[in-house]
This record gives sequence, C-alpha cells and structure tokens, in this order.
Amino acid sequence: MQNETAKRVAHRWLSHEREGIGRPEWAHAEDAVALLDQVPWVTTLEVADHVESQVWLHDVLERGIKEDGNRVSREDLLAEGLSRSVVGGTAFISRQVHETRDTFYSRLAMETFRWRLSLASNEKRVVQGLSAVRDIEVEGIGDAHLHILGRMPDYIWVKFLARIVDLREGRTLRGASWHTKRVADTRKWLLPLLSQPHDGLEAWFHDKLCEAMEPLAESRKA
Repeated sequence: MQNETAKRVAHRWLSHEREGIGRPEWAHAEDAVALLDQVPWVTTLEVADHVESQVWLHDVLERGIKEDGNRVSREDLLAEGLSRSVVGGTAFISRQVHETRDTFYSRLAMETFRWRLSLASNEKRVVQGLSAVRDIEVEGIGDAHLHILGRMPDYIWVKFLARIVDLREGRTLRGASWHTKRVADTRKWLLPLLSQPHDGLEAWFHDKLCEAMEPLAESRKA
C-alpha cells in the first residue's frame, strides 16, 4: 500500500524536531492523517490511500532531510517505491525554492479555479452532500492525477488537514502571537479556496478550520 510506504518515508526523513517545539516533524503529519480518518465518508472513497499518502508526505520535499544531510527530492521518493501520481501530487503542494508564500498560494488558487472550470466545461457534476460523496478523476498535473472529492481537489484536502492540525498544535505550543499571525494567513489564502463553505464536505472543512482558528481560551469554552 502506498500509504504504508509514505508513512515509512515520513518517519525516516522527517525525524528531526519540528521548529523547536519538542516534537518530530512526522508527528504533525501523523496528526493530519488522524484527522483525515474523521472526514465523513472518506473510507468509502477508492482514493483514500492516495490522499493519505499525500498527507504523510506533504512536508517531506520542503522539510525532509536525508541521512547524508541533503534535502529530499522527487527522485528519492520514486526510488522508495512511491507512485508517480503520489509523488507528482506531493511536489505540487510543496512550496518551491523560488516561490514566496504569496506566489505559492496564488498558484494553488489559480490551479483550483482552473480545475473547477475544467469540470464545468466537461459537464462533469460532483455530487453534493455528505451522503453521496464520490470522486472524479481528471487529467493531472504532470504525472499526477487530480481527484475531485466533494468539489475539492485532493491537494486542497491535504492543505486544509495540515493547516487545521498546525493551528491546533501552534495554539497550544507556540503561543497567541504565532497563532494570530497564522490565522490571518489562513483567512487570506485558505478560506477563499472553498467555493461553497456552507455545503457538504466543504462545510465540514470550513467548520474544523474555523474552530482551530479560535484563540485557545475560546476553543476550550466550545
């Protein structure tokens, strides 16, 4: 299974401490995988393994460090037995060396808009509502394939899952100032990626993200 390979790779090359908070980098990915298991109907999707693999690997190209001290590359992931689809998707959601934070999220926003236009032009309808979730596979990015899950491209699932656990972790371990800045970044770049934040799966992601954006004291009252 690709997800088992991805988990092994994450534990191997994300074993260093996560930005001075006393946890290994792979623990963040593990938290995101645990949250993926809570997404309604995710176990019914044939691409659950594909999405979980990307969740395990979402930081490995940006933060992964090999035993020789070098950064992890796409070629390294392929050599570990990961599919071109998973590796291509992982590369797409990874910030490139030349990209600023703004250009990275602008790229995701433009690609998301393009995919939605592509689906509309092909008259492919993604079923609405949690009780009828299915995935539609469309032409991918390079070697990757994109799966539209409840109107959300799979890479948006990965980014949202990662950000939710990031906000939860940071709210507790990094403090209010860090959390406030992260919330502002989330409002600017991630929330606008939802096309219908009050319907179906998008509502689930929206609610979880907004909950994680609350200050610690307020979240404990909820």
